[in-house]
Amino acid sequence: MLTFALAACQPSPASPTGGAAPPPAPTGPTGTLTVADVAPIITTYDPGLANDSGTLRFFFPAFDALTWLDKDGRTRPGLAREWKTLNETTGEFTLGEYQFHHRRAVTVEDVLGTYTRYRDPAKALRAAAAFATVDQVRAAGPKTVQLTTKVPDPTLPAMLSTAMVLPMAELNQQGESEFFKRPLGSGPFRVEQADFQSALRFVAMGTDFPGSRGVPNFREVVVRFVPDVATRIAAIQTGEVDLALRLPSDSQRPLENAGFKVVRDLNERAVSFLLDPVNGPTRDVRVRQAINYAVDKETILKGYYGGYGRVDSQLLAPNVLGYNPDLKPYPYDGAKAKQLLAEAGYPNGYETRITCINTPSAPRDLCVIIADQLREVGIRAEIVVLDVAAWAADFFGPPERRPGIWAQAVNWDQTFEANAIWRWYSSDIPANAGRRYFDEEFDRLYQEAKRTFDRDKRAERYRLAGLRLHETAPVLFGWQDADMHASKKDISVFTKGWFADFYLTARRG
Repeated sequence: MLTFALAACQPSPASPTGGAAPPPAPTGPTGTLTVADVAPIITTYDPGLANDSGTLRFFFPAFDALTWLDKDGRTRPGLAREWKTLNETTGEFTLGEYQFHHRRAVTVEDVLGTYTRYRDPAKALRAAAAFATVDQVRAAGPKTVQLTTKVPDPTLPAMLSTAMVLPMAELNQQGESEFFKRPLGSGPFRVEQADFQSALRFVAMGTDFPGSRGVPNFREVVVRFVPDVATRIAAIQTGEVDLALRLPSDSQRPLENAGFKVVRDLNERAVSFLLDPVNGPTRDVRVRQAINYAVDKETILKGYYGGYGRVDSQLLAPNVLGYNPDLKPYPYDGAKAKQLLAEAGYPNGYETRITCINTPSAPRDLCVIIADQLREVGIRAEIVVLDVAAWAADFFGPPERRPGIWAQAVNWDQTFEANAIWRWYSSDIPANAGRRYFDEEFDRLYQEAKRTFDRDKRAERYRLAGLRLHETAPVLFGWQDADMHASKKDISVFTKGWFADFYLTARRG
């Protein structure tokens, strides 16, 4: 049995250097952190709708799961102070002495009720993906929960970090629509405002709250949703915000010259374009491969991203378990693309539609570049731009509502394993809850990999699944791009990926 313990670390008081005694050090959270961010693909504060880091980052401040992942991708004890493997298909989690924000204890009944809600197929909640292998959840004692899986699943403790536990008695009493207007959680911050049209506002619980992740440095965090990039830049320049996220490359030098701290990192996200495997010409694997040959990704990285990024071949980065270094990206080859289209019965190309979203990951001007390159091989694409809410409604709805080419960005920083992304292409995800694609051979290899306990053997099996995914090309493989953020000089916050300790460890000074 592996037992994990967390120890709170308190800073040592500074020694006086002479003269008047320094003011006493703060004994708890102080000040406000104001952030300009892009809006998520959700419109209600229900953790069941979040299971990727693009949405989870808005829930991490207020909610806890049985486990959580830190900024290094390590699985840490959350509401479960420890867990152990009883056998290859049974894990046991023991709750610590934690509370919800209104000071009621977190109980086994809350865990069971939350998990039942997430697993309800009628609700089609995205958090259900964490339970893809789970057969049974039961109480094994007053503080203990056992999960039995249908097959061995060594990734389950990490996946459970995405399943936020709710106070089920209060949720059932108030009803979902009322509860999620200002929900109760057990995280280091409580929710004071939850409006995905304008802003979220969190207030720290303080030093007397028995949180599983420690005490935040800031007393208050305000996340303002600012979809327009120019407005986000102006907000940091005028001092309206302390931190501006997801900025364009060409703003780096002006912001640095103005005295702001600029951080640029390869993010934990693969930008790609889903190719409809059910309807139209992209049902044919040759057409999907042709699209991959027709797009010059290296030129896009150099021209659009200023050279920051990495061309992708498998929806994973080199630091993800399952990445295959021998699997090379599709090269740019217009002649090969035309040949494949002709073999598939489209010697003169065809007409289709590209859907983009109003976010930095897939804006309209990027889609214009791709459409222009596709036109060179005969594929004539109409560009449709959706706002985030409309994109999500279609994307997580029935597959027939998706167009031929569909912009998406998927994150792997929940587990740093291939399953974080590949589950979207497998039987883990219901067809009407966002599954991108299904191929029996890929799913067989993926499921076999996911249930292999030996890490090296699991990685090798993942690599075989990745080869199949690459060959069948359910997406236009894109790139791992770089995020750029700017902050005031006195703000310290790590920005490589979105983890449960992002706002917890942010500090001023």
